Amino acid sequence: MSFSQPAAGGDSFTPADHQGHLLLIYPKAYNPAEDTSKGLTQAADVDIVIVDKLGPTGQPLVFKDARVFGNLARSVRVLTEADGSPKKYLGRLGQGPNTKGTPPWILLNWTEADVAAATPVAAAFEAGQFSAPANPMAAAPPAPPQQQWQQSPPSGAPASPPAQQQWQQPPVGAPQGYPAPAPQATGAAPQQQWTPPPAAPTPPSAPAASAVDPQLGAFLAQRGVTQPMPDMATAVSVARTFQPDFGQQFPQYQ
Repeated sequence: MSFSQPAAGGDSFTPADHQGHLLLIYPKAYNPAEDTSKGLTQAADVDIVIVDKLGPTGQPLVFKDARVFGNLARSVRVLTEADGSPKKYLGRLGQGPNTKGTPPWILLNWTEADVAAATPVAAAFEAGQFSAPANPMAAAPPAPPQQQWQQSPPSGAPASPPAQQQWQQPPVGAPQGYPAPAPQATGAAPQQQWTPPPAAPTPPSAPAASAVDPQLGAFLAQRGVTQPMPDMATAVSVARTFQPDFGQQFPQYQ
């Protein structure tokens, strides 16, 4: 009788299934020359939390020890800060210019609204509140009713903003890091189930995001960028990768 060795690797992450969603990425390992069926490419092993997409448990969707490739791997290739603490990345999953037949997957710049949404999710994930599914073969006492993610607090409940964190804006396709959280104390009480925090108070109204300049949209479409841009700032950020054409045609956005 012969046996095969178990396959290595973690959860399978398919970028096309999560396009446009906000990702928290915690890199663990990076290989600049991973051997694949299509040749050598960059690869990174990461934990991914999809901030604005819930899993079957009602918690933000999590991928543990997933592997990403190409530009997406390159954007998270730096694993630690200068002081040795682990990095974390925030960005919205999108696609870059189509230069080799298939548009590459990239992390688009986050907004202040993205940071507000990601901050409590990052704190909960790092505190271990997003647990892995239980072993179906192990006996366990009945669990209390699963709480669902709440986008807003119950009527009349006081709302408080999440603890402020500092975030760095990533340029398109480049690696960016975020400060690591304070270490968790050992010997703490048993882990609690994930309970989404109440939403932060509504900030003073700000001008709505400007619509994308139609001429700029046409400029991107001519270069293979067919994904709709959420706002003008994102459109300009992607268009700047097409130099010198962008600077010549749109000097007002330089």
